[in-house]
Amino acid sequence: PMKLFRVSTTPYVADEETYYSRMATGDTNEVRTLFSAGLNNSMKFYKVYDVDSNFMGLDINKLRHIITPTANYYYVPTPSIDPSKIYQFDAIDAIDHQYRLIFWNAVHRA
Repeated sequence: PMKLFRVSTTPYVADEETYYSRMATGDTNEVRTLFSAGLNNSMKFYKVYDVDSNFMGLDINKLRHIITPTANYYYVPTPSIDPSKIYQFDAIDAIDHQYRLIFWNAVHRA
């Protein structure tokens, strides 16, 4: 992880190996390699409110509202075995070349 101008960036890489005892093509004992990489980026904005309360025994002294917008990018190149050559049992078997940019916002109150 690294911070640059208040933006937190975390790069990652992953390698997934899946063993198939039988393929749709009739082949046996195959191992598919699936590589992926990406960046998780986020930034925190917050404001502290001057709130003092003991409502329900919570003993609140100041309230901080945090907003964490994120932008995540991930990339999966073509796997070593084409998904059409594999029996499709679940979503993992159907993974193919893909890349995405995902935006979302997390709101926290502390």
